[in-house]
Amino acid sequence: MPAAVAAAIAADAIGTYVAEAVIFDLVAATTLDWVATYAVIQAGASFVSGAVLRGALSGGAEDAPSSPSFTMQAQARTHVIRSAVANRNIVYGRAMVSGPLVFAAASSDNQTLHLVIAIAGHEIDAVEDIYFNDEAIGARDADGNVTAGTFSGYAQVVAHLGATDQVADPV
Repeated sequence: MPAAVAAAIAADAIGTYVAEAVIFDLVAATTLDWVATYAVIQAGASFVSGAVLRGALSGGAEDAPSSPSFTMQAQARTHVIRSAVANRNIVYGRAMVSGPLVFAAASSDNQTLHLVIAIAGHEIDAVEDIYFNDEAIGARDADGNVTAGTFSGYAQVVAHLGATDQVADPV
């Protein structure tokens, strides 16, 4: 990025210098023609010199950012992000995913934290495992209470699959 900034500044300076040299030394015209000619020459010289400088500063490599690795893409899908305008995920097959945090509230005595995370924007057939900080939470009972592992007695996870006949969660 710094190379691109340096190229842009240098290209503007070169374009301005070339335009002034051409206008003041070679063009003898009316004021309106002078302004238009100056603008065209300055823009063209800036464009050409910028392209040359960017090519020289990048060492012939493309300036396009490289695509992120699969690991980085997968990691981005497993983090909870709170956003009012997050896109809905579309999940095909089995995948480790997370989604936007769409609701967060604490109980009146600050003993319970309720979080709602939208995993997909459509009906899914199962939520197989739940992870907190890359650690599987373990077994859960019928009410979603974690019964084994580090989070036993501390967490309750209730998964709703998004069926059309699904009733609202009373909790």
